[in-house]
Amino acid sequence: MHVSHNFSTFAAGLLSLVSLTVIAADTAPYPNRPVRMIVPFAPGGASDTVGRIIQPAMSELLGEQVVVDNRGGAAGNIGVELAVKASPDGYNFLLGNVGTMAINPVYYTKFPYRPLKDLIPITQVVDVPGAFVVIPSMPVKNIKELIAYLKANPGKINYGAAAPSSASTLEMLAFLRATGTEAVMIPYKGGAGPAVIGLLASEVQMMMLTFSSVVNLVKQGRLRMVAVIQPGRNPALPDVPTMREQGINQTVGS
Repeated sequence: MHVSHNFSTFAAGLLSLVSLTVIAADTAPYPNRPVRMIVPFAPGGASDTVGRIIQPAMSELLGEQVVVDNRGGAAGNIGVELAVKASPDGYNFLLGNVGTMAINPVYYTKFPYRPLKDLIPITQVVDVPGAFVVIPSMPVKNIKELIAYLKANPGKINYGAAAPSSASTLEMLAFLRATGTEAVMIPYKGGAGPAVIGLLASEVQMMMLTFSSVVNLVKQGRLRMVAVIQPGRNPALPDVPTMREQGINQTVGS
């Protein structure tokens, strides 16, 4: 089987609400008070992890404390709207991703903001590959076995979704459609963090999500990774084959 699906990266982008005109007019040195980094997802997911990794370096670079503010809900829209409405004084940053910046604006009919007009992009922070994981009790070790198991149990397997519009959810839907299989989507509020908790509790049996969200859990044996979703194998888990190696041309990241 050879199925071709190439998706945009799960990359998290760092965007600022800083107003250049405000900064230019302000005679006080910048920054002179703590800076807020809004993460539009609950703690525990990839975006939160990235935010807390770059937080110390940002604090050192700016010479002021950078405070991570988790504002999960509505597929990240609550946090992004908070950032859009924040004072454009350079003290509010948003750590977005492909879901909040590109997918949500076309997925939701009544959308509260315009990313390209309401936010000023600063830089891409990280390029995160994807992973396809199942709970250890599922009798599958690779994509071929997973497809066979899904076909033998149509509509009986649940998969976790960080949000109906998340990149990982769209990837899962594409996989199911391409392979002619069925599964039930169970959405979780707050992003990947709560969804991973549901996975560990066996509320759902499989999930596509960012590699960084589950790599340690896989190493601990609490989850099983049947494929990495990136062009080549990941050195952190070199024995796990890619989707491409298993006949599914589905990639995330570079």
